[in-house]
Amino acid sequence: MTPDPDEKPDLPINEAIELYLRRKRPQWKGETERSYRKSLETFADYAAEHDLETLDDLSRWYVGNYTDFLLEMEYARATVASKQKNVRTWLKYLEGQGLLDLGLHLAMETVRLDDKEEVSSQKLAAEDARILLTNYRDDPRYFGTRMHALLELLWHAGPRRSCIRALDVDDFDDGE
Repeated sequence: MTPDPDEKPDLPINEAIELYLRRKRPQWKGETERSYRKSLETFADYAAEHDLETLDDLSRWYVGNYTDFLLEMEYARATVASKQKNVRTWLKYLEGQGLLDLGLHLAMETVRLDDKEEVSSQKLAAEDARILLTNYRDDPRYFGTRMHALLELLWHAGPRRSCIRALDVDDFDDGE
């Protein structure tokens, strides 16, 4: 028996999460899938705590109260905003697939961050950097590793993250 194409399936929440990750994976790079998976797992934990098993169990009330759940977990406000953004994107995807009512994602009002909350002012002290670099250079287990190369590059050149992500082995020229 084939399913009725006009009837939406009532997927379990975890299955809807896996569907989303599977379908979006080809479009993502780097840590994107990991970030979404962690955020959506937090939402799945929230849903389980409130006995929400399937997509039909999601209501505006529960979606809106997810913010309270995150704040009670004492996450940093920037983490709350990131988790909210990822869950809202997932909900919008499910709406677009006809699995949720349009606009359900709007029930979650995202935390607004001020400029100080969006940027970390934490810095690596010069002495700590020298100690780390010395250890990387002197220990054969760590010399030339990815972390060693990254720290050398960050400390000596100070590039932006996008520049680091765009680097290829062919970019290295030991003659410069």
